Amino acid sequence: PPKPLCTIPDEVFDEMVSRTTPSCHMQWLERHFGREYAEFIRENYYVSSTADGRTIFWQIDAERRIRTGKVMAFDIATGRRKHTPGAVDWVHSILKREGTLPEDWELTQCLYGEHLLAWQPTAVVALVESCKTAHVGYALFPRMLWLATGSLQGLTTERLRPLKGRRVVLFPDQGKGYEVWSSRIEAIAREVGFVYTVSDFAERHGIANLAAEDNAAALDIDGIVVTLVAAGDALSVSADIGEPPSEGRSE
Repeated sequence: PPKPLCTIPDEVFDEMVSRTTPSCHMQWLERHFGREYAEFIRENYYVSSTADGRTIFWQIDAERRIRTGKVMAFDIATGRRKHTPGAVDWVHSILKREGTLPEDWELTQCLYGEHLLAWQPTAVVALVESCKTAHVGYALFPRMLWLATGSLQGLTTERLRPLKGRRVVLFPDQGKGYEVWSSRIEAIAREVGFVYTVSDFAERHGIANLAAEDNAAALDIDGIVVTLVAAGDALSVSADIGEPPSEGRSE
């Protein structure tokens, strides 16, 4: 018989989500998009934090089972992920080290934001690589439901099975992300059963930003979008993605 799915205990999740320590990512999000929007993201994606201010991005599946949480440290000024030792961790790894989870506990990941599919059953799904990018995308284009694979290699048949019957727009990061996702998605969509479009938004706008002081920011969508919005170019971004400028949230 198949091995039962390993999940994070609800009581552990509830305790960690109830923590009030502000995370650097959420403070950055509030600075760019306002307190009301940051609170909307926190409540709907269950974004929480560790005691030292690292952000926890919870993976909750369509049946609302807690798969794990990705723990990441961000620079509060730039909003970018830190690359120092210990800047990235996982809730299940932390719990294993503490003895809360057994050593034979096995991780099975799901899409970030997957639990929101039932909330918007007919919405077009916008699929990106990073959780942070999903938050930025939702701020500008709330008519789409923003989910994340969590990594470049997270675009897999098993992880995308909950998208069956949906319309999906993929927003890969510039360069390798665009190449890898464009080559993989046709076979995945055929097996799972959804229609898709691959956006070249990052390819077009990222190349134009390569002269920026922080070249890395030109490679992923959230850096590009924030740069354009700061320059007053939200209309251009909206036209590219096919959505009108944001006037609020989907209810």
